[in-house]
Order: sequence, then C-alpha cells, then structure tokens
Amino acid sequence: MTKRKPAVQLQGFFPTECVTTMTKEVACPFVYANGRRCTGHITRIEGYKADVTWIPDAKGKWRPSVGEPRSYYHLFCSEKETHATTASSDHPQMMKRYRELPAGIKLEFE
Repeated sequence: MTKRKPAVQLQGFFPTECVTTMTKEVACPFVYANGRRCTGHITRIEGYKADVTWIPDAKGKWRPSVGEPRSYYHLFCSEKETHATTASSDHPQMMKRYRELPAGIKLEFE
C-alpha cells in the first residue's frame, strides 16, 4: 500500500503547539459491510489543510502555531491503517470532522 504524505501531520509536527490526548486505547470506528466491527484501535490521527502561523515571542524568535484543520481528520487503525479500498483513497468511515472524532480523543490547539 502506498502511503500519502499529509499536508500537516498533527502527531509530532509541533509538539509544543498541538497536544493529542488519548487516555486509553480508542476503538477503531470502522464497521465492515457484514456489520462486524473492526477489532483494532486508533494509533494515529492526521489533519489536512491546517493553517500554520509564525508569531514572534517575547525574545523576538518566530514560533510556529498550527490551527485546527479545515478538512477531515484521517484516523489510522492498528489493524488496517485507513481501511483503504485502494492505494490512494482512505475509507470514508476513517475520515472524521472534529465534532465526529471518537469519544476518548481530545485534540487541543494552542
């Protein structure tokens, strides 16, 4: 499977600017056509189309700040990554807006 590079990868992109908190393993939200739920858990979240702004701090050093993505968050599963049907498309069940993220995931932007 070919992996795409995101415009902005929230996990580890600016560790002091974006905090991802998962208090426990969060179950993968994917449900197969036969009604069976995926047994995996979320291992990574990528945000696309995020705005990055550089602002000078008190010492005049320019610091980056990443805003909330204006697109979907792509969820990655421990079992099947994005449950992609082809190498270039993530499954729609693995693409969520902020308000649709599974319970247990809290993203904070500073």
